Amino acid sequence: MAITVEQANEKLLAKRKELGVNPSTRSTLSETISEVVEKIPALMSLIVPGECYRHKKPEPCPDCEEEDRRRREWAAEQERKRQELYAAEREAIIREREDRPEIILSKVGVGKRHLSCSFDSYKGGEKIKAICKQFVSDPFDIVLFGGAGSGKTHLAIAMLRELVRSGKIVDGQVAWGDNKYKGGFTSVPQLLADIRATFGSGNGDEQEIIDNYSNLQCLVLDDLGAEKSTEWSISTLYLIIDRRYRDMKPTIITTNLNMDEIGQHISRRIASRLSSGKVVEIKAPDYRMKRGGA
Repeated sequence: MAITVEQANEKLLAKRKELGVNPSTRSTLSETISEVVEKIPALMSLIVPGECYRHKKPEPCPDCEEEDRRRREWAAEQERKRQELYAAEREAIIREREDRPEIILSKVGVGKRHLSCSFDSYKGGEKIKAICKQFVSDPFDIVLFGGAGSGKTHLAIAMLRELVRSGKIVDGQVAWGDNKYKGGFTSVPQLLADIRATFGSGNGDEQEIIDNYSNLQCLVLDDLGAEKSTEWSISTLYLIIDRRYRDMKPTIITTNLNMDEIGQHISRRIASRLSSGKVVEIKAPDYRMKRGGA
């Protein structure tokens, strides 16, 4: 049976006296009850047991149940809309990377002239293309060597293109497994020039650039051997290539030099590291001289 506030006050007063609590420590018991009721509406059920404090209806209150049902339906609808939006955005990203991989290729450092390079547009041996296509599903170190204009850079970018189209490079990042890592493309002369530019400039430092290229999950080093070999350039290249070799981060190298020539003119230690991967010789004419190709 429900009790009134006055009855509750009398019971509380009796209990306080029994415990030896001075009622004057607060203004009045009525005010105490009113404050509690105002701050914590749920406590009304203690004063009027078995009755909904919001709708003044017996428990279980049908109005409360209806409100709870509507809240659950609203929350479920919001979650459904969120999932639909996420799916639409993901589908749009997939379509873009499949239809326009050039957007992402440009973000990893590929220049405008080579953005269209693909396996389909490469005019060369099918065996060479087959080896390069393996890289997409099972990355490994690979060296493409051959004469000028033989299509080495074209094939290297074709591999990057397929990584983009398969979703492994996403907005300049590579995603193998559950992790995402940055990918990159640069020529060796440009890499060394970028490092030299930090000397005395106050903008970054040599170690920062070396760390960046060493930590990229997928890296194309284009035109190895075109740089002027000095003790500093050899040491810098070795640091990057050796760290990537030890961390098993796949590197694509293009060069006009074979392994023996790399060992003689650059570094035997670098040649040794690169030889651990696949070394592919491209025997093809200079397509740039013939038709302005990559």
